[in-house]
Amino acid sequence: MSKELQTHKEQEPVLRVEEVRCYYPQKKKHVRPDGSVTRKAVVKAVDGVSFSIPQGAVIGVIGESGCGKSTLGRLLVRLEKCTAGRIYLDGTDMETLYRKDRLAFRRQTQMVFQNPFDTFDPRHSIGKILMDTMKLHRIRSSEAERRELAIRDLASAGLLPAESFLDRFPYELSGGQLQRISILRSMLLGPKVMVADEPVSMLDVSIRADIINLLYETTRRENTAMVFISHDITTTRYISDRIAVMYLGRIVELGQADEVVTNPQHPYTRALISNCGSMDPREKRQTIHLPGEPPTPVDIPSGCPFWPRCPQAAAACREQEQTLRDTGANHLVRCSQITGL
Repeated sequence: MSKELQTHKEQEPVLRVEEVRCYYPQKKKHVRPDGSVTRKAVVKAVDGVSFSIPQGAVIGVIGESGCGKSTLGRLLVRLEKCTAGRIYLDGTDMETLYRKDRLAFRRQTQMVFQNPFDTFDPRHSIGKILMDTMKLHRIRSSEAERRELAIRDLASAGLLPAESFLDRFPYELSGGQLQRISILRSMLLGPKVMVADEPVSMLDVSIRADIINLLYETTRRENTAMVFISHDITTTRYISDRIAVMYLGRIVELGQADEVVTNPQHPYTRALISNCGSMDPREKRQTIHLPGEPPTPVDIPSGCPFWPRCPQAAAACREQEQTLRDTGANHLVRCSQITGL
């Protein structure tokens, strides 16, 4: 373990998530695969998620589309409300902070979204967007000071000449330029927690590395904790201290990033890893193909939700709820078929 990871381990968490659930009742009837109909269908988007992040650390969240990653991210910045469970920011319940002072809460939790074109008002120039944000949150006392700070941060994000960007509008910029500005706008507020939801998936491959490096360097410099949500396992391993693997709204594996990627324990994680490219061209992986599609979160199978697709499923998996258990070195796995658990 590196000194940096050891330091993170010893710190109190800046963000603590305890048994968080987010359910969406459906008005329409739901027809199950066997033809039966349920009148009170509920989408279990996030179903009992728990983890914590020390200040300055990064946790990556990976999984197939529809597993609940983005919903979890929106819960962490209170764009969605928890159905059950608690989220604590610096030891204080997030709902309490939100009700007491929403503006102060927004300064402490920020989010970078997948599509940068949807995060800016096209009627306003970049300068107005940045300086209005600073004015709202009382950053600097004068317009001249705010302008100077905006120019400095634009330059630090590689947007040169920085002053020329102040008068430009979002539609005049590329996706990569807008995502850089989205990151620096969030970091202007000095947040304690940053959620990055697929921040490079809509960008050209040639600039993805630059955006990832900007996000990594900025959050490290400011000692900001980050939740990095992605389907790209290689990128997630690069930027994260720990990785959480989600399936049907639940975390099925959680551990140090390198350990999860090089020594996956859950059958679902093994399948995910086997289907992603390796950073080492000499490494050969045997691809694991999972049968079928993930079940709908409206009709989650009993017992372990993964059993219909699991190559290791036993009869007990259909009936028994699985819990996260430690396989050693704080590597948690939700599977009863792992040897030694």
